[in-house]
Amino acid sequence: MNIPTNLKHKPVIVVQNYEQVAGSEAGNSEAKGLSIGLAQWNDRGSVEASAKVWRHTGEKWSRQSEEMPLTRVLDLAILICRTNLYMQDAYRYPKYYDPEHTQIDRIGLQGDAMTVEVC
Repeated sequence: MNIPTNLKHKPVIVVQNYEQVAGSEAGNSEAKGLSIGLAQWNDRGSVEASAKVWRHTGEKWSRQSEEMPLTRVLDLAILICRTNLYMQDAYRYPKYYDPEHTQIDRIGLQGDAMTVEVC
């Protein structure tokens, strides 16, 4: 299924067959494609790139397709990687974390640092 190019998000780089590679939902995912392109929220004269997960209902492209700025996608990737690293040793704690020390890491990013912690 081809990702549409006539909507507000303008794809530049695409993964057309994401449904076939979508993790545990491979072959049966409503997420049909991924793209990096020009954000739908760009104002006139502004060009911001975004990532988009394209969802399809079976009849039409879903309004629940997600679009995020690339910086947010990278922040989520950092969070996922840091969580994965933490969970490798979490078995050492009865509750899988230390209730006295819930902060896992503080990662410096543009603007401030991202505090990663167990809630």
